[in-house]
Amino acid sequence: MVRTAVLLLGVVLPSRVLANCAAPTTYEATATGNTVTVCLTNFAARQCPDQGLLRQNPATGEVVTLADCNSNACFVDECVREGTYRYGLKTPYACNASSCGTYYFTEATVSAPLGGCIRTSGFTGPTAFTGSVPWGNNAEICGYGGGPSCGCRSTSAGAVFALNAVALGAGLLIRARGRKRPSP
Repeated sequence: MVRTAVLLLGVVLPSRVLANCAAPTTYEATATGNTVTVCLTNFAARQCPDQGLLRQNPATGEVVTLADCNSNACFVDECVREGTYRYGLKTPYACNASSCGTYYFTEATVSAPLGGCIRTSGFTGPTAFTGSVPWGNNAEICGYGGGPSCGCRSTSAGAVFALNAVALGAGLLIRARGRKRPSP
């Protein structure tokens, strides 16, 4: 009985409960040498080349458009100078309220010197972009449920406690009925 009570106490008193949400609508950027590869992660089946990917240098304000794709349908940005860059779609993702966050951009840091970089045959490289990026300094478009903050939401401990108390009560009632002994 004591062992059952200890086990139930762990079930009844959780510190935080997370709601389920889908994977973020975002980008996966990998810097290898002076090449950055950016893959789109989304549910709308958007993929390279889409309408182009922007690379912003936050330090200088320079923005270029990328359209080169590899065999994995990821954007490829070759011969990138050392620095930290923001990569995001020219036409941003729409808020996906069921994902654990929807993002304008991701960052990638190139630490390798440029050297004698040669572009892959058939790749055009970046082209100048004259507009402004569709984002500010905040990478997040929206969070789970359409709200402004990222991540899955938690529910109050009181609501969880109440639900667990009802379940515990029902379980104990069923167990007590099963233990009743028939009268002689």
